[in-house]
Amino acid sequence: MARLFKGAGPGTYWWTNNAQLVGGFSSPPGRPRNAAAVVNHIVVSSHPSPYVSFTASYAVAFEYALSGPAGVATSANPGYVYEIDTSILTGPSTLTLIDPVRKVASAHNVALNGTIPTHHDGGPDLILGIANRTLHGHLLTTPPRRLGATPPRGPVVTDDLNALVFALRDAEVLAAGGVPPACIVNRHAVY
Repeated sequence: MARLFKGAGPGTYWWTNNAQLVGGFSSPPGRPRNAAAVVNHIVVSSHPSPYVSFTASYAVAFEYALSGPAGVATSANPGYVYEIDTSILTGPSTLTLIDPVRKVASAHNVALNGTIPTHHDGGPDLILGIANRTLHGHLLTTPPRRLGATPPRGPVVTDDLNALVFALRDAEVLAAGGVPPACIVNRHAVY
């Protein structure tokens, strides 16, 4: 199984509700679990979602724990990084771990009309804009070079491509089902 992390910034759901005390992490049953649901979960943070997001990177979880709706984490009001060890699972479990990159990428075959849902028409640095809108957001609005006299417009970026880049950037792992509290080995206070 895996060692995973989840960052919870001040004011977020898992900051307010300690997963160690409220029964672990769980996703609601009965929701469709497919590539479209993965894209919606990652790109638009759909709620309720059939998934709970984790990361394989402590550094990513740490960054997510540094701020939230209640502000920036401080020593008096820290964020939290949950540490999860799924190898501790014993007995029957509803937990399924999903690689969102594989799930989204494997859901697509190039259509005969040439539409490719995971591509863009921007420049080679466009991925920087998707991955870090704060530093490189201008790459998503600046018209790229195009053949012919088309009207200037920013590049086309699909939700599927956004989901793939976000998932790679965040070393994201999705969980469907439940992560019991016994698998949460620590909740680190960070600021």
